Amino acid sequence: MKQESKKLKIAFFSEDFSRQAKGTALVVQQLAEQFISNFSDRLEVTLIRKSGPCNHPIARRIRNVEIRVYETPIFATLISYFLFFITEKEKFDAIIFNRNIYPGFWLLNSKKFILLLHDAPENPVYKIKMSLDIKLIDLFLKYVGQYFLDAVIAVSKSAREEIIHYYCIDPNKVFSIYNGVAENFRQFSQIEKENKKEYLKNKYNLATPYLLDVSRLDPHKNIEILIDAFILLKKNYKIPHSLVIIGGRHLFSYTAMIEKKIKESGFEKEIFIAPYIEEEDMPAVYNLADVLAYPSLLEGFGLPLVEAMRCGVPVIGSDIPVMAEITNGAAVLANPRDARQLSEKIFEVLNDSNLRQRLIIRGLERSRIFSWPNAARELFEIVCKKD
Repeated sequence: MKQESKKLKIAFFSEDFSRQAKGTALVVQQLAEQFISNFSDRLEVTLIRKSGPCNHPIARRIRNVEIRVYETPIFATLISYFLFFITEKEKFDAIIFNRNIYPGFWLLNSKKFILLLHDAPENPVYKIKMSLDIKLIDLFLKYVGQYFLDAVIAVSKSAREEIIHYYCIDPNKVFSIYNGVAENFRQFSQIEKENKKEYLKNKYNLATPYLLDVSRLDPHKNIEILIDAFILLKKNYKIPHSLVIIGGRHLFSYTAMIEKKIKESGFEKEIFIAPYIEEEDMPAVYNLADVLAYPSLLEGFGLPLVEAMRCGVPVIGSDIPVMAEITNGAAVLANPRDARQLSEKIFEVLNDSNLRQRLIIRGLERSRIFSWPNAARELFEIVCKKD
């Protein structure tokens, strides 16, 4: 009788199961979901997180190991994690960290340590300004933590090169794995689009036609240039569209600057910072947009690019390496520092039906290569890889 092979014990070390499924939180949630759904015969999956309520469906489906949080005047998280690292004795085959690692993580009893780093905080055109705590964690990874890691995961080939350059990590342990896109992102029929117009108008006050940007209000998202481009489109080309920005307010000073800019634009009623849009409604929001305008200065992957392409929406992005890589000829790229060029590119896509159709067809085809099952399979292979 053939003996069953022993399951590998895998842990996700992350607080991202208590957050909305956006950005890096979405990535780790999707990968954990795929591990549970597709590799349950080969993996025993655990979630390591801070103690407290966590109502995410994934957290309810797997075993949770909770970290006691100590109330200290400063560095409560670092102290709580370090005490956990020196006292926890459970053995794992691999522990997967999302975004950050903390001093002493190597004291955990694991054969492998894998970091989902996603991207680097700078590229040739932009450098993110970090808060002190994030800067300290970043310096720890750069000068200490990386030497205890067995694998570092980037979300694109461009991000991999930027990680290697910025952190000086051994290229042999940096791997690129493309993000996926949820299956509910698809191109709607014309009838479906018509049915959704009234629904979105009533629920979110979104009225067509509109240009779309799916970006949180952070400086690297470059929203001020998009607003400048929109103003030029209204003044020079008299387009009937509004500009819809979805992603939510974030950094206070930048949000205040953007809101002031909108008020002084002369088109305040036509620039709409949307409230929280439920995830189930995002495919409809994409499908009713005439263009996704995404002039971000720094991305590791740029998930809205793929979501838009999957929905059959023409994409205009930044002329930076990662967007050229992800769209691969299925988007129009513009200088993200040049509002006039961006406005001209947007108008060209709005006005040239042949160009629009080419972008839609290429985008639908390109978006097929991005899937969460593929991403999880590649990560699973790294977990199982023999040293």
